[in-house]
Amino acid sequence: MKSESRRGASRAPWLVVAGWVVVMLLGAGATFAGKGQEKVTICHKGKTITVGAPAVAAHQKHGDTLGPCEDPCRKACPRIYDPVTCADGRTYNIPCLAECAGKTGCTPACR
Repeated sequence: MKSESRRGASRAPWLVVAGWVVVMLLGAGATFAGKGQEKVTICHKGKTITVGAPAVAAHQKHGDTLGPCEDPCRKACPRIYDPVTCADGRTYNIPCLAECAGKTGCTPACR
C-alpha cells in the first residue's frame, strides 16, 4: 500500500505544474486551435475557407480575397427557371448548372 501511495504522490507535482502552465498561458491571452479568435471567410486558391482574423493579412498578401469564392457556373448561367432531371435522378433548376456539374442524360422536368 505504501508503494502505491508513493507512486501516486510522485505524479501529483507534474499535474500541478501542468495545470499551472495552462493557467499561465491562458492568462497571457494564448489561444489554442483558433478558439477565441474572430473567424473570417476568405477565398483561398479557389476554395472557400474560414481562418482566424490574425491570419487574414498574410492570406491577402499572397492573393487570397475576403468573402467566399464565386462559383463561375452560377455567375455564367442565366437565371431562368427551367428545371431538368438528369440520368442520376437529380433535378437542377437550370440546365446550365447540370452541364457545369458534368451531368448527362438530362431531360426537362416540366412538360
